Amino acid sequence: MKVRQITQQIVLEGRNHNLDWFHPKAAVIPPKVEGQPPTVLVTAHLVSGNDAFSPLFEIETHDLGATWTEPVMHLSSLGRHRLEEHLYEGIIDFAPKYHPQTDTVLGIGHTARYINKADDVSLKREFLDHSNYPRYTAYAVKDLKSDTWAPWQALVPPDEPRMAYFSVGGCSQHLYQPDGTVLVAARWKGAPEEKTRAGTILCEFDGTQMRAIKAGNDLVETAGRGFAEPSIVHYQDRYLMTLRAENFRMWHSSSRDGLNWDLQQPWCWDDGEEIETDQTQQHWLKRHDELYLIYTRKSELNHGVMRCRAPLFMAQVDTDRLSLIRETEQIVIPENRARLGNFMVENVTPWESWVTVGEWVQTEYIGDLLLGRIEWTEPNLEPVATGGAVPPALRS
Repeated sequence: MKVRQITQQIVLEGRNHNLDWFHPKAAVIPPKVEGQPPTVLVTAHLVSGNDAFSPLFEIETHDLGATWTEPVMHLSSLGRHRLEEHLYEGIIDFAPKYHPQTDTVLGIGHTARYINKADDVSLKREFLDHSNYPRYTAYAVKDLKSDTWAPWQALVPPDEPRMAYFSVGGCSQHLYQPDGTVLVAARWKGAPEEKTRAGTILCEFDGTQMRAIKAGNDLVETAGRGFAEPSIVHYQDRYLMTLRAENFRMWHSSSRDGLNWDLQQPWCWDDGEEIETDQTQQHWLKRHDELYLIYTRKSELNHGVMRCRAPLFMAQVDTDRLSLIRETEQIVIPENRARLGNFMVENVTPWESWVTVGEWVQTEYIGDLLLGRIEWTEPNLEPVATGGAVPPALRS
């Protein structure tokens, strides 16, 4: 294990301003000038109620987090579409990532509907529409030359009955292939009463449009609503997936081609004990020589936080046995009365990886946008941002 230290930073203050910054996810854009740091772009929502997320905001840093731009809301491109009176559709659970083959930032999330009503002239209510309606993977593209986001679009899923009603790729780590195609980690179902199943969808992307080519097999879970929020990584000669479920376990699967997945197995410690968690996503942190998982679990450190969503832990993966090495576990973000269940992981330089997470303070809609910096004792030669070789400017 090559972690030198882990530190935390408040990027945007919410607790002191009666705001709740949530769902922050970063894209690392390589520098155009040798010797300069990358640009790190972060998108996030404000939370105003239970799952009531604002249109997306964007901030950037050009000096590895020493300073940040002011938040900008992209209302025209990343905002909502009016469906009918009081009913709007927007994009949420959005994860941006630099796409090297097209020199764009591709963000992938999913659609959600919001009801926006005025009970009287002085009181307006906004809340997520929890009725059972079709939802789809959605995406948006940022052109780096013009520095603008194009309006978000819905991805048309493969024409298959099993994903005719619901096909969602939000809150996930997706994978860019060397040929520029995108493996979208998603969940789907064919009818309202079905459980959601997980898998991957192979997509073409030309820098403007994304088109689904085909989908892999189903991973099935019968508890609760089924599987949710899968994340994938390619490590050595395998594709790996980690999965959220509602049976107090987190799950993993493997594949040789990224489409055909083996039967899922529960995450265990290296002594064989299953790891207990509660309805929360996990994500991968990849080095060229080591693989880690970032997650939450039941522990004596939860202090009553809903669904055990704090602290945020990391541990090294035993890639032969696909288990977590217990003695390597460390805290990335400690518990501080807030849920930390929605986060993302990015390699920023060979010496540093970042975990971005938003707080949701118990019983209140306030929370800071936090950055967990994982510093390495040895450089991480996993390609940074480009999907190819490490840019020379980032080697030192």
